[in-house]
Amino acid sequence: MRIRHADTSDALAIAQVHVLSWQHAYRGLLTDDLLDNLSVEKRQNMWARSLASPSPSLLVAEDSGQIVGFSAFGPYRDDRIDPTTHELWAFYLLPDYFSRGVGQRLWLASRAEMVSRGATEIRLWVLEGNDRAERFYKKVGFEPEPGFSRLLALPGQHGCETCFVLPLSSARL
Repeated sequence: MRIRHADTSDALAIAQVHVLSWQHAYRGLLTDDLLDNLSVEKRQNMWARSLASPSPSLLVAEDSGQIVGFSAFGPYRDDRIDPTTHELWAFYLLPDYFSRGVGQRLWLASRAEMVSRGATEIRLWVLEGNDRAERFYKKVGFEPEPGFSRLLALPGQHGCETCFVLPLSSARL
């Protein structure tokens, strides 16, 4: 298992992980129509654009040369928040790699990268009902921020996302 910085040639593999992970993790939370019609090609284009820009930063987890997970992170996307706050924008693994330590390694590398850039706090958003993600984030020290949630910003979908916060002074391994 290897964690490394992503490059533009990784866009397709990242898109494949993104789509498969969404289809697995969000089944029952988002509509089947949305999940069944996710486009790897559209995600590939989105990630190719992201990889060509300075933000977000992307790390990938590789197993035997195959990308099995990725994280995307950068400054928190709300300028009303302290600029030392960073955000984990995306964190996804292929379902076959859940509960095998890959997420932990990818998280530790992502956190170290954010700390090296001056992060004093990390935030992320979790779709309510995504119990696996909530357990993982709580295990590494995140806690939900009371009263800090938002409606899901996907057309035709219902639900809320909850903000989770990790002050880095309280981070757990």
